Amino acid sequence: MSDEDGKLWIDGTTIKYTSKWDSWAIPLVDLKVFGESTNQNGPYTTDYFFIFVTGKEEGWQEASFYSPDREKFLKDLSTALNTELHLGLTFSADFASRILWPPQFSGKPLFDYLEKNKQPGFFSWVHGWFSTNLIFQFMTAEVRTFVGLPPSPPPANMKRYASPKR
Repeated sequence: MSDEDGKLWIDGTTIKYTSKWDSWAIPLVDLKVFGESTNQNGPYTTDYFFIFVTGKEEGWQEASFYSPDREKFLKDLSTALNTELHLGLTFSADFASRILWPPQFSGKPLFDYLEKNKQPGFFSWVHGWFSTNLIFQFMTAEVRTFVGLPPSPPPANMKRYASPKR
């Protein structure tokens, strides 16, 4: 945990987050989906996030899982949402996501992970040796529908990400 992980708390009826990189506030009544998400960026940078979806726009807000007050925040949010929140990605080191609330979606994926298709040719081959694929995350169709956003098909130049075999 570091100052870069920010501070996450509930102030009355508002979820607040502030960090070196971002600051935001979401009224609890606007929260439609709360989840967790991991990526491959660890261990030297943040790779685990809490995700907050309101449905008021295409995106979402995220906060570092490593916030120093995480346990108090989760306890306060559990109380505010009147449900127990059970984390499930603590040992994930890959692209993964889970919905924690609302209960009817608990455990389901929050995001689809897609990677940009490589274009055939010499430069694509060279690029593959010196860089990683670009992975994009999109809210699942089920989440988009639930929060009132239109479903949108993935871009044509992308395919579903498949975790490398270890």
